Amino acid sequence: MSDAPDSAPKQKAQGTAKQAAASKVRKQGESASSGSANQQQGKQPESSTAGSSTQQPAGPTPSGSSTQQSSQGREPQSGGGADTESHAGPSGRLQADLDLTRTCEDLVDSFRRGQAQKGATLLALAAALRVGTHDQGVDGDAVETAFESYCAQVDEIAKYHDENRPNDSGEGTQPRGDTPEEDRGRPETLSKSKGKRRAHRSASRSPSKSRSRSRSTTRSSDEDEQPAKRQKQDPSLFAWASANSVAESSLRPELQETLKLLRNHEKDLKFAKASLRNLVGVPEFPEAEWTNVLLGKPVNLNHVLSGQYTLEQDEKHVEKFGLVELSYRTATPSKIVKNAGDWIIAWQRTTAATLYAFPHRRAELDGYYLHIFGLFSAIHASHHNCILDYDRRVRKRVAAMRTLLLTDTHEFADLRDQFINIFGASTSHASEESKKRAGSNRKPHDEEACYVPDSILNDPVINDTLRSRPDLFKIVTPIKIDVFENLLSDHPNPAFIASVVKGLREGFWPFADGRPDQYPDTWDEARPPLIDEHARQFLRDQRDEEIALGRYSPAFGSDLLPGMFSMPIHVVSKPHSDKLRLINNLSAGKYSLNGMIRPESIKGAVLDGLPALGHEYRKLKAAHPGEDIIFWKSDVSQAYHRMPMSPYWQIFQVVTIDGQRHVDRCNTFGGRASLRVWLAFYCCVAWIAVVKRRITSLVSYVDDNAGVQLCRLVQWYIAYGMYVPKDQCTLLILWDDLGLRHDRPKQIHGLREDYVGFEVDTTTSHATLPPDARHKLLDALEAFCAPTHGRRRTLAEFQSLAGYVNWALNVFPLLCPALSSLYAKIANKTRRFATIHVNNAIRQELSWMATHVRALPGIRILSTNVWSPADLSPGSLDDEFVMTDASGRGLGLYFPWQHLGFHATLPQDAPTGAIFFFEALAICAAIHKIPIWHRAGRIIRRIGILSNNTNAVSIFQSLRAEPLYNPILISAIDVLLTHGVEHRVDHVPGEYNVVADALSRGNLDVARAIDPLITILPFQPPTL
Repeated sequence: MSDAPDSAPKQKAQGTAKQAAASKVRKQGESASSGSANQQQGKQPESSTAGSSTQQPAGPTPSGSSTQQSSQGREPQSGGGADTESHAGPSGRLQADLDLTRTCEDLVDSFRRGQAQKGATLLALAAALRVGTHDQGVDGDAVETAFESYCAQVDEIAKYHDENRPNDSGEGTQPRGDTPEEDRGRPETLSKSKGKRRAHRSASRSPSKSRSRSRSTTRSSDEDEQPAKRQKQDPSLFAWASANSVAESSLRPELQETLKLLRNHEKDLKFAKASLRNLVGVPEFPEAEWTNVLLGKPVNLNHVLSGQYTLEQDEKHVEKFGLVELSYRTATPSKIVKNAGDWIIAWQRTTAATLYAFPHRRAELDGYYLHIFGLFSAIHASHHNCILDYDRRVRKRVAAMRTLLLTDTHEFADLRDQFINIFGASTSHASEESKKRAGSNRKPHDEEACYVPDSILNDPVINDTLRSRPDLFKIVTPIKIDVFENLLSDHPNPAFIASVVKGLREGFWPFADGRPDQYPDTWDEARPPLIDEHARQFLRDQRDEEIALGRYSPAFGSDLLPGMFSMPIHVVSKPHSDKLRLINNLSAGKYSLNGMIRPESIKGAVLDGLPALGHEYRKLKAAHPGEDIIFWKSDVSQAYHRMPMSPYWQIFQVVTIDGQRHVDRCNTFGGRASLRVWLAFYCCVAWIAVVKRRITSLVSYVDDNAGVQLCRLVQWYIAYGMYVPKDQCTLLILWDDLGLRHDRPKQIHGLREDYVGFEVDTTTSHATLPPDARHKLLDALEAFCAPTHGRRRTLAEFQSLAGYVNWALNVFPLLCPALSSLYAKIANKTRRFATIHVNNAIRQELSWMATHVRALPGIRILSTNVWSPADLSPGSLDDEFVMTDASGRGLGLYFPWQHLGFHATLPQDAPTGAIFFFEALAICAAIHKIPIWHRAGRIIRRIGILSNNTNAVSIFQSLRAEPLYNPILISAIDVLLTHGVEHRVDHVPGEYNVVADALSRGNLDVARAIDPLITILPFQPPTL
């Protein structure tokens, strides 16, 4: 046979590599005279090396003669490699080039011997030659040429191994012919080197090694030649073809349109991206993320956000070497999406890019924005990382399944449970102080509701009492646990389900860290008996009922047993009822049970209030316009007490009535973790209701469940002997299957009913406070601000009022600024019964709220009028659109539809150096233009405002601001409420806000140059 197959490519690679090395020497800034000498020096080793390589025998060369000859005449040098060549003389640089050549040859030899894979060899060659580094003084073309030659040599070796691997009979395959057909797709170097194949050496190798290498090299060779060998497949023969055809025909129109565009992009993605580059109006977007948009893959919002701030190029660098393509310097995000503001910026840019490629998806993207923004608004900022995880997972699922829209939030209930609801990652951000307090009791699985800390589990005092009186401690629940578990057998979070089932069987543990060191073994916090005889009789009746149900133990005497705690109990009136309710005060005293539970441990629960109900209403109304809709609500009876507690917690729940002690065996109303324990169970029930029983509309608020249904869809519920809405009937049957009790009077439906204390009217789409609730709210606001009881209130009173007002904000959402000073006053305070001064700012804001509560009719929270600035119509008299900006010189307002601009100097009484303040003031000033149009006879109903300041946008979207900026919100809201105008504020990149920017800087000529029709007027900013 002829020479080894790598001879010719190797000669060319060695020669070209040395030429590249010599070129590197010439680029070092040497003088013309020394450059000539250096070139001459570089030629001698090249010829000797090339000559020696042509004489080298077939087969691997352990120390190659070419290396020995090229090393002759070497001079010592202080350092080697390319990093030191600029400091060496000509001979030193020459030696570095020779070392580089030898390194590359050694890499190729290693691949020839089967000691390295093809891909690893190519990467090592690229690293040795420093391909793509663009170093100063390096001839990039020469380096790339050398690298391509080495790649050709590696390809030829791989091809030789492929053609000469043993077949089933142990013999090598016949060499391929030299027809042009077989040369298709190969580098030119390979074609020239045909006929110089190495002698077959498989006999000298063990069969196992040969087969091992053959598999590797065959795979690489097959991949290289696949385009020339691939046969066209018949798509109709795929097993999934018929099912896919049926599924596609049933897709919603918007999904079919998306699928059509995606398939068109996939035909030639490179051409699709190239067509975007030079289009006028294409949104600014990272190059790599355009690929994800066009292919329907989830966009990396970190890269999108980084593109807003970084000055570096963000595209991926790609180098092609023959049939090999290497990418390097992948862009690393310089800014990470960490909070709601970051997400909004990144999402708006993503929306702009997505709509450019998929214009029909506007409603979907806007709806998803409102969904995520609603979660940000409802959940404390310390847990926003959970929402970001949820968002990423939702977009990943939608991208993977072509049957879903981002607005199909009911399809993401499992993800909401996993990332946001009570057992999500939100509990992992405990403060360092709390972590220290938890000590060694906390374990990786301590988020399970049934996990008992070791300090309690191994407590000898507690265990002695549990062993001596087992009759007092029992697991009591009406839940049919086996049925519950079977219905959840395919739940996507089996670990969570297992923890809940374990809690039902063994009792729940309320996330306490254990008994703190300063707590005594036994403690009695019980208070003297109640004076009111009616209340005392209620307690006796309640006790007898609980004993009959097994939830209270029989009395065991007047003294506590070792390890027991007894907390006081109270009696209060139920809201909107003349009935009484028993409250366990687990926060009483210095050794309270709630003091054993960290607040961080029970955060993260999300309840479905009016916004969630409004979303369900709007979705149904949009799907069935013109049809009557009915509202239904069902209530679980004694919800908390259906959950059993662990005996290790029951021992702390001793109640004292008429001097006698009873162990409360179930979840109590008044425990810090009681809600979370209940929701741990009930979120599973809700999943069954939606996923297994196909309830189309369901929202849950603790034990209240509600939904909306078409009036014509009813079903007979045999237990009550009446027709009820279909979804309500399905839910009641599920409760019966699970053993959840319910009372008929609390299962209601109609066109106008109460939900979580609000009056919901499906005929008018209004939700408001009933008259009596409105009066109680006004009385509470007045009592808190009145000086008759002094100017100080306890932290508990502050928190109670804040909770009350937050509840009312469900129907008065524009009144959120009323709590700004109150929250600032109680920030970082923890002593619940320490008194705090009620300052003038708090009184003024609460009085401002009371004034509007008296006059407001409520809110159309169920309205179908969901919109964004992009939905405004330029030709409508009801709509207006404005862009705002502020600078260190003034404020600028630009109404592009009217070709109208306003500019003003900064007010002198405003904070200095606070550009955020002036950006917000500019938005407020735009809203203050509404009365001018009203006086002129134009009644504006909707105004959209764009600003390039994310902080200003954020406070107007959330209606929450620090006290310094709160007067701006109050001033703007007064105008909106007085004139009945809806507003939306969104972010716009600064490069699109040039006119408002020019106006704010007083560059009026620039503004006129951009909009020749503009009329510019001065204005006075609103007085706060």
